[in-house]
Amino acid sequence: MVVTNEDELYDRMALYRSHGMRRKRYYWHDLVGHNFRLTNLQAALGVAQMERLETIIFERKRVHRQYQSLLSENPGVTLQYYQPEVDGVLWAVALKLDPKAYPQGRDAVIDQMKEANIETRPGFVAPRYMDQLYACPKLPITEELSDQVLSLPTYPTLKEEQIELICDQLKKLKR
Repeated sequence: MVVTNEDELYDRMALYRSHGMRRKRYYWHDLVGHNFRLTNLQAALGVAQMERLETIIFERKRVHRQYQSLLSENPGVTLQYYQPEVDGVLWAVALKLDPKAYPQGRDAVIDQMKEANIETRPGFVAPRYMDQLYACPKLPITEELSDQVLSLPTYPTLKEEQIELICDQLKKLKR
């Protein structure tokens, strides 16, 4: 969702959402776009989620606080940090694995967590892995972070004992 009061930004985002076409001439593309329009079902789900937004934000912050409590004293793991004046809304809890503590690498940790029935994901993908889309110079810090950042389960209904299990498993994988 994009919310703006700038007409120019709205028009550009509407183009991206609708195949890059203005609909003045069919199949004439002003820019490379995609089909980001919601279906009726997706819109209904979004409206339902908006009705629960405060609860979802509260629960995700609870999950984040518990991860902080359980992992902040764990050498080899650096949790995502927010400045005190930032009121972040978490989509996922991200952490950076120190290669000395986790020499098997982030991808192996993801596989090992999966073997324990815990789904984790890469934090993000560096542009170098998508060179067919991006022509950019080497970005060594971005690439290093891309190889080390892991996202933990962060859904709002995650129970405290599940978070403890996730953290315990992550600690067990440290060398």
